[in-house]
Amino acid sequence: MSGDPSEVTTVFAAFFGFACVVLFFAVRTQEERRFLLPLGILAYTLKAIAVPIYYAALVKEGVQGYAVIDSYNYHLDGVEIMGELYRGIDFSSRAWSTVDPAYPILTGIVYWIVGPNTLVMRLLNCVFTSFTLLYVYRLGRMLIDDPRAARWACYLVALLPYSIIISINHIKDPIVTLLATFLILHMLRLIRFEKRWLVSVFFALAGLVAMSFFRSGFVLPFVGILFLCYLTATQSLLRGLLLAVPTLAAIVAVQILISDDASISLQAASERLQEKIATSATLAGTGGLVRLARMTSVFEVYKLPLATFLVVILPFPPILMGALPSVLLSWANLLNIAFLPAMLQGAWAILRGGSWRRQGPLLIASGVFLVLIGASHVGVVRYRETIFPLMLLLAGLGLTRGVNALLYAGVYGGMIALGFVVYLSRFS
Repeated sequence: MSGDPSEVTTVFAAFFGFACVVLFFAVRTQEERRFLLPLGILAYTLKAIAVPIYYAALVKEGVQGYAVIDSYNYHLDGVEIMGELYRGIDFSSRAWSTVDPAYPILTGIVYWIVGPNTLVMRLLNCVFTSFTLLYVYRLGRMLIDDPRAARWACYLVALLPYSIIISINHIKDPIVTLLATFLILHMLRLIRFEKRWLVSVFFALAGLVAMSFFRSGFVLPFVGILFLCYLTATQSLLRGLLLAVPTLAAIVAVQILISDDASISLQAASERLQEKIATSATLAGTGGLVRLARMTSVFEVYKLPLATFLVVILPFPPILMGALPSVLLSWANLLNIAFLPAMLQGAWAILRGGSWRRQGPLLIASGVFLVLIGASHVGVVRYRETIFPLMLLLAGLGLTRGVNALLYAGVYGGMIALGFVVYLSRFS
């Protein structure tokens, strides 16, 4: 069912993706184009080259070219959707009944056009991650006065090995990350009533609709973030509360109009969270030191600070033996850890810098998702990729503040000590 990817369609997709990246950045303003066009081309080219190499390594590893089971399932679902498109849609594929059907359906449509070639989907993911650079840059320029912060963040998003590995797998995370960054940008333009804010209303709604088909569990958290930003980013508490009223009204209206079993209903979201916590409870006896952070019930909310911290640093320390995808991802994450002090510096700069109304939403958005992922998915590191660009914006802000030797020494020393404890636990 997997088959060997066609070299012809792979090469065609690679050049098609390159053209898309060039065109996407070529039509931007001169300032954006001068910085983002060469960076976008570089980032896409590196990832496009890595796609077949990584796939070949995974084939040699004996996992048929797929790093995680979800990737293989997306491929199989795509093949089924492709078959339906050839013979006529009869909704027989499993993809139609999944909670988030968009990515397997997109895979099927692409397969219908070019044939069942997983490398084409991975190359498209490289295109989406390149597009994300524009919205990261715009967020940085909107929230932070120093343009170096936005540039630093874009360099990290484009070139960190961790981001590259996530991009070249057959998973939906690159699209979800693009949607998330796009949503945050337009939500902030909306609450700040910037020029053409009505256009941002349309884009924000369109982004939420798209997100409901790619990762529906993130829709309500984004609405919650919008609510919190209303309260913090306006000129007065009274105005914030008044602006929050239509948001609450919209949530209530949506909950009344949709069925209880819809994936974005409050009831469905509550049930899914409880299911995730129950699943976490079954894993609490395994997973090394991570088991200490797994919530086994809502009464263990006291574990959230540790779980949230682990979401930021995992996978850590690097795995010495095991499956190739896990080993590569864990070693690639070391560079993420290297910028952890800069992230902390950026967060502290926002908290004490007197620009909370302007920059606070960056902390709110990052914090909400880190807490939710820590409560329900601690140990599943690829969910963090969704808000990773926001965390790298914090790192970009921190890097503009110089190096605090004491902070860097403390963080690195603490991480080395933690790594020693984990290794001792693993090999004792």
